[in-house]
Formats: sequence, C-alpha cells, structure tokens
Amino acid sequence: MQPTLGRFLSQKVKIPQYILKKASTRTGIDAKEILKYLDYISYDLDTKARLGLKKFYILNKQG
Repeated sequence: MQPTLGRFLSQKVKIPQYILKKASTRTGIDAKEILKYLDYISYDLDTKARLGLKKFYILNKQG
C-alpha cells in the first residue's frame, strides 16, 4: 500500500452538519447513529481504484 493511500484510509472524515441533518431528516435515523455507522465503514480498493487514486495524487501535486 502506498504511504499516501494508508494516510487516506486512516483519516477521520468530517461531515458538514447540514448534510448530516439533511440525511437524518430524509432517513429518519438520528444523526449520532449515522456517524456511528460511518465509523465502521472500511474501504477495500482494487487495483484499478488504487491506480486512479495514485494518478489523482500525482495530478494534484502538479496542479
């Protein structure tokens, strides 16, 4: 795994409150429960996704 990929996967994602509130209203699930659920999601990137992420990092560094 690339060092940057490892950092990406271990970062805590912050969700804006307005998005969280909208999702909570739409689904009828409490915002705290949505956040709790999102803590358990893991990402398994296949080869194609890894190459795409690597290309993104390279292009982002250039621009």
